[in-house]
Amino acid sequence: MNQPIHPLGEIARHSDGTTSLRFERELAGSAERAWRALTESEQLRHWMPCDIIGPRETGAEVAAPFWEDVVRKYGIEDTVLAGRIVTWDPSSTFAWEWDDELLTFSLEPTPTGTHLTLTIDLGDKSPEVHQVAAGYHMCLDQLCALVDTDNPPPFIDVDPSRYEVAYAGFPRSANYDPVWVVEHMMGPNPLWLTESLSGCMDLDSTMRVLDLGCGRALSSIFLAKEFGVQVWAADLWIDASDNLDRIRAAGVEDKVFPIRAEAHELPFADGFFDAVVCVDAYHYFGTDDLYLEQHLARLIQPGGQLGIVVPGLVEELTSNAVPAHLQQYWEPALFSFHSPAWWQRHWERSGLVDVELADLMPDGWRHWMASDLSWSEHLGKPSDEADMLAGDQGQTLGLTRVVARRNDRPTARLAELQ
Repeated sequence: MNQPIHPLGEIARHSDGTTSLRFERELAGSAERAWRALTESEQLRHWMPCDIIGPRETGAEVAAPFWEDVVRKYGIEDTVLAGRIVTWDPSSTFAWEWDDELLTFSLEPTPTGTHLTLTIDLGDKSPEVHQVAAGYHMCLDQLCALVDTDNPPPFIDVDPSRYEVAYAGFPRSANYDPVWVVEHMMGPNPLWLTESLSGCMDLDSTMRVLDLGCGRALSSIFLAKEFGVQVWAADLWIDASDNLDRIRAAGVEDKVFPIRAEAHELPFADGFFDAVVCVDAYHYFGTDDLYLEQHLARLIQPGGQLGIVVPGLVEELTSNAVPAHLQQYWEPALFSFHSPAWWQRHWERSGLVDVELADLMPDGWRHWMASDLSWSEHLGKPSDEADMLAGDQGQTLGLTRVVARRNDRPTARLAELQ
């Protein structure tokens, strides 16, 4: 399990572009014991990546040298950072700056020990804030173990990366091996997209779900494990036998049924599914004006849901002219990207569904960029897509998320339309 033991901290993004973190912990030791852990060098060694060298008083300039084993492990080149103590109020408040970050520790005695609140002003470190948050979370894990037991594990052995997914907003996905995910994903992290989408749908263990364009079935495995649904994992490009091997290894062979199928020739009975999900695939075929009518809506029983997450646009392009900062990356296939408003209109004019949600997945462009960076690193290739997203900064591109509910209007059969 990769889930953090202690509660996740809060990430706040502010209108001026800055970001802050807030953590709270209940410590078994006294405020005086916690204060020593926060401020004394021999105590810092157990939970912070660096020491604090200099006077302990408000306004004092200090140095923050990284511990030697931390420098070796992470290949740190700038081994000593400048800092300043902002507030020194023993056993109550300790605030200090380092690496352009302001850390404020507040201690409050309780009947059982001490309540610790840590707030961190990060400046403009928004793109990698989930990594920073995971790092501080693990530091606080170490601090709690130090104050509560005087016997924390060696700091150098602690790995915060396993918590990064949880801080990216995907606590369910944090339970899955990130190496397994990167090895088998075919685009933006399918677990992150599926978790974001499923949180907007009504799924329970009585349901049959079609995972359309499932790729290597990671999203199908996730749906079965997290919600107990039966999943028909349909994909054209990936052999069903290969997907079955992954499904068996994940222990959900009784819930996930792989099939090789093309999106226009789905071999299922009318009304067979309670829900259809499609992650990073629907834009390849679903922009056709008649696709919903002719091929998909009939499979969903009245009251069932259809949910998609696809690469998209913040707003529709007003012409074929691509924004200048995207021109070097643009390919004609990217004209299949559309805005939430476009997808809502596209589906609603079919008369077959009622759209319940059409939006951009929160921080979708950042998660898309992080996924591509991980994938590119795994494959050892350049990350043009991540470069495109980094240059765009969410101005034009994002991940479009749409959820609709099937109404009871009958669909027209393809043969009837010919």
